[in-house]
Amino acid sequence: MASDDVRRLGRNLEWMYTLRQKADYELDPDPVWRGHLQDVEGAAAIAQTALELARTIPQLDFSPVAALLDPRG
Repeated sequence: MASDDVRRLGRNLEWMYTLRQKADYELDPDPVWRGHLQDVEGAAAIAQTALELARTIPQLDFSPVAALLDPRG
């Protein structure tokens, strides 16, 4: 089972990817998403979170989930 830190990283990456998808591909996002996408302070906080997460990656143990990432199945 993946550690709590690896799961937290996954949830944060999923959230950031969702924001990027909405920003790049949604022509008319609903008002809630529009608010997220127009929030400059929120974007700065997400960027800071991304930097902090990047610093943690070398210390994380991905061995419980590594097999899931193998493209050979």
